[in-house]
Amino acid sequence: MAKITGQPLPCIIRRLAGAALLAIWLPQAGCAPESMPPPRPAAPAGAADTASDAGAQLRELTGAHARAVWVQDLGDGTDTGLESGNLRLMGFDSEDGRGERAILDQPANYGRPLIMPRGDRVVFSDRRARRIMLVHWDGTGLRAIRPGLALAVWADAAGREWVYYGEEPGMQRLVPKVYRCLADHPTTVEPVWERTAAGLNNFQLSDDGRRAGGVFPWPECGIAELPDRGLRIFGKGCYPALAPDDSGLFWIFDGAHRNLLFFRPDTDERWRVPINTAPEIGGYEVYYPRWSNHARFMIMTGPFKVGTGDNRIRGGGLEVEVYAGRFGADYRRVEAWRRLSFNRRGDFYPDLWVAPAPKQTAAESSAAPDAPAPASSAEPPPPWPAERARLEFIWENRARPNEIAGPDGAALICGVEPAGRARYGRHFEMLIDRGAFHALPAAARRALAACRKAGAITLELVAVPASGGPRPPGVICAIGANTQAWRLLLGERDARLACLLRRKAGAPGGEIDLGPLPPGRPAHISLSYTDGALACRLNGVETIRTNLPDADFIGGDSDFLQFGAAPDNTLQWSGLIEGVALFSRALTAEEAARNYQAYAQKSARRTPAPAVAMVDARLTAAPDIPAPAEIAPYRRALAVNRYQLVRALDGAEFPAEFLAAEWVIMDGAVLPDARRAPDRIYRLRLESFDDHPELEGERLIMEGDAWAWPMYYTPDA
Repeated sequence: MAKITGQPLPCIIRRLAGAALLAIWLPQAGCAPESMPPPRPAAPAGAADTASDAGAQLRELTGAHARAVWVQDLGDGTDTGLESGNLRLMGFDSEDGRGERAILDQPANYGRPLIMPRGDRVVFSDRRARRIMLVHWDGTGLRAIRPGLALAVWADAAGREWVYYGEEPGMQRLVPKVYRCLADHPTTVEPVWERTAAGLNNFQLSDDGRRAGGVFPWPECGIAELPDRGLRIFGKGCYPALAPDDSGLFWIFDGAHRNLLFFRPDTDERWRVPINTAPEIGGYEVYYPRWSNHARFMIMTGPFKVGTGDNRIRGGGLEVEVYAGRFGADYRRVEAWRRLSFNRRGDFYPDLWVAPAPKQTAAESSAAPDAPAPASSAEPPPPWPAERARLEFIWENRARPNEIAGPDGAALICGVEPAGRARYGRHFEMLIDRGAFHALPAAARRALAACRKAGAITLELVAVPASGGPRPPGVICAIGANTQAWRLLLGERDARLACLLRRKAGAPGGEIDLGPLPPGRPAHISLSYTDGALACRLNGVETIRTNLPDADFIGGDSDFLQFGAAPDNTLQWSGLIEGVALFSRALTAEEAARNYQAYAQKSARRTPAPAVAMVDARLTAAPDIPAPAEIAPYRRALAVNRYQLVRALDGAEFPAEFLAAEWVIMDGAVLPDARRAPDRIYRLRLESFDDHPELEGERLIMEGDAWAWPMYYTPDA
């Protein structure tokens, strides 16, 4: 068989014996077969009547020459992951009058097509052969670039076009490392990112190439500083995207597959933009959202209607079409849509290119008069922690970077994961109730090893014990040798802060009272041990200092850090935890006081807790709850149930019909009380869904038309 190079190729490549490749038609350069667009049904009301009309509508939307590319399933429309060899590479050009048409008509495997920065070529991946391909817009010049799977394309200041790619993907469409090569000199390869795995589907770069938005790994969505310099995680979800200018504007596609969750990193603003509002979507799920090369434009496909209940994107469908959208100047809504395909086949993984490249940034264009101001114009609070010397672990809250500097200057990520019914609070803190959070093992092991080497440790955190009713003893933080053994238990007993320490002889010492811990009130805790002395400060004031020369709670096998329960998940505590820091030294009294003041000022700026409504309501509709395996790798989900008001218990006005998002799957298991009986009356404690930004990225199980009613959240899991 002839080698695949940039030279003319035979029109047919045969299947190699034992190879996992389908036979694929590759046209010779200059002799591509003419491809006719697929049959189109009668256009719906308001749609383009002709192919030239459709092109004119796309130009009207973008104000410039525009092109779109996507993959079409030639079968039953269910190959939403582009696994088969029965696919076709489709294109749409606003200027050629042809409407949708095939770029490569021969059935084959076409994965994640991307339009090159100049707009004249398309990169895609043969996912079966693990090979990156390049083709001209007219279907000629098809050639293999190199082994791998393409993630993104980008042009440098000199106009050279780069392809970003990964090799040998792991589980869940992740690649262990990201590289880049010159499209026209593919032997020129540079490493880009290897600190975490990265997702295949939506790795997008800023205009200067110094940042990339993506999953690192799924479902953690954030912005990476390239090459390998740092990572800020903004939340959980899928299909994140970084604005193609240098504004830093970032979005995450939510777990309901209906909204983009926007983030402005420099001001910490965040907001939700529905994108299932395009014509004929009907409130159903949409998928594959992608920013174009121009910050004002995006592309996606939908609606996903096949099947019932949760996650209909898996079913695909013959009604899934391609839509291009234009954001308003403030990026708070999609102000216009244009449908690009009318073919009754499944259309997936689109990309949009607009010429010329924009000069205005998303930050500049979002300074429109109706754009909301930052949350506060006051002076920012003092930095926390006040000093970062020998800081070994930090977890402020889920919305913060939570990074420390490594030995080589590169940022090291710290993180926590919920277990049981633990979840996040509305300020992204740990909300612990019948569960716990554990620090990521690598981060905990690294931090405790540094403390052990130094022979000193300071544990700092802010804890808010839950209020109401008697409280049994519970563990706020545990340091252990493993999940079955502990060395330090910092906890609460009878509204007092207390600790138990492992001694060098192996036996636990007596319980040490550290001071008052009133329910419902935040307590800034700083616990230090060095040179045989234990000291505790509460809200900046020292409450105890005692000599314990035989304490051994950072002994040779300490590598486990957990919040809200003992290592074996007994002694469960309920409340909120944030502002966690571990230092391999003792903090001075001045530092502890400054850290307390910084956190107190930060907390004072927060918006008040949302209003709570108590209602009795009749359940009128509920989606089917899937098995946890069906939503994997999500491990948590909320069902959006529809209710009819019976009575508002506080006498306030309340909608006659409403939706309530309620936890049904946590920690990979369906909750015992998750399935509710239709037509039964339930007593609900409700808060506005929009007052809970921590739910951004959580999986929502709901029916397609559910967004027609006001939506609330039941905070009790």
